[in-house]
Amino acid sequence: MVSDTDINSEDESSPDSNLTNELLSPGEKFGDHQVMQCLSYDILGGLYRMQNIKNFEEVCITVLPQKVRSAPDFKERFAAVGEKLKNLQHPNLLQTTGYGLIDNRYVLIMEPFAGANMVEYLETFSEERLKSTEDKVPDTQGNDKEVLADQEFGLPAQEIKNVLKQASEALHVAHLADVTHLNPTSLIRASDGQVKITGLGLSEIFGLEQFNQIVSSGVPAVQIGPQNTLINTREALSPEVLDGKMGDVNSDFYGLGFCAYYLLTGKKPGKACAPASTFSARIP
Repeated sequence: MVSDTDINSEDESSPDSNLTNELLSPGEKFGDHQVMQCLSYDILGGLYRMQNIKNFEEVCITVLPQKVRSAPDFKERFAAVGEKLKNLQHPNLLQTTGYGLIDNRYVLIMEPFAGANMVEYLETFSEERLKSTEDKVPDTQGNDKEVLADQEFGLPAQEIKNVLKQASEALHVAHLADVTHLNPTSLIRASDGQVKITGLGLSEIFGLEQFNQIVSSGVPAVQIGPQNTLINTREALSPEVLDGKMGDVNSDFYGLGFCAYYLLTGKKPGKACAPASTFSARIP
């Protein structure tokens, strides 16, 4: 198994570390690293911004769930997908640089990235817009009061177009390499607006059988952002994936549409969802 300098190669039979919670917390020590921020957390693992406690270099690490090793032929798939991801390069894909074991957890080492999950960015953007609202209306006593009801919750359409352009180009490159994403809520954004996709190849690492078991077991939602939005990425999976089939290119773009709808409206589309434009006049 290939590893980079930040990955140790503990034997899989070694005792589990004291990491009893799948979700790592800021400040927690993980191998030679310290967790700085959880960038994304989904049903197949968490993406963390970490700092090496020896040389202070930053890096991103995807930590797979503890149960991943029980999947049949996992080691072979993990090594094969790890190599594939290392060769996959695009400005809007979070670059994988290595893979292996840290604290007896299977991990993917990735390039450093400072930013936030798009869900967090959406909530921060909406809260700042709400705070800056200057619209006033007189109440029945003649006093002014802020209009807080029916505040728009969503990103500008032009920004969504930019997000979709970056994500679609990155997905195209991934699809040419036969890598699917399946979890398009794993979009992270830098302060300059650059968007990167994370979580590529994870469903392939797990294998169809165990992936379906995880999807069907009812994965607990994770609270993200200033409003503690409940995110369960199972909701973004396409119908055929929920029916137990392996995802493909179409599944990825179904999920990307789900993501666009949510970022535009702050609402999760259902089977009978209304057009996004019905929620705001600013949406074309």
